[in-house]
Amino acid sequence: MIIGRIIGWIVFIAALPVLATDVLLWIESGYWVPLALGQLWYNLDRSGLTLVHLSLVRAVVERDLGRYAWDPIMATVLSCWAFVGLMALGTLIMTLFREPPQYRYCR
Repeated sequence: MIIGRIIGWIVFIAALPVLATDVLLWIESGYWVPLALGQLWYNLDRSGLTLVHLSLVRAVVERDLGRYAWDPIMATVLSCWAFVGLMALGTLIMTLFREPPQYRYCR
């Protein structure tokens, strides 16, 4: 339980530098162009998002989840704002691993 919450906090806090970078670029350029999740993945691991790897992942997703799972789902996830995606994922992980409420019964 605690490990899951720690991982959730790490993912959530990892969104803050991405948001800070987006804000600094916005101040510098005057245009709000937040970093996409796919672009962040590419910046962190260039070999992980090459066309060959992406085609392989797409083939696996289409084979296992169906033909229409790639374009509406995966394309949307990869194009969403990175800081929002990381914050949402961190919040989801923390919610899944939260401690169950302790109920006290009155007698």
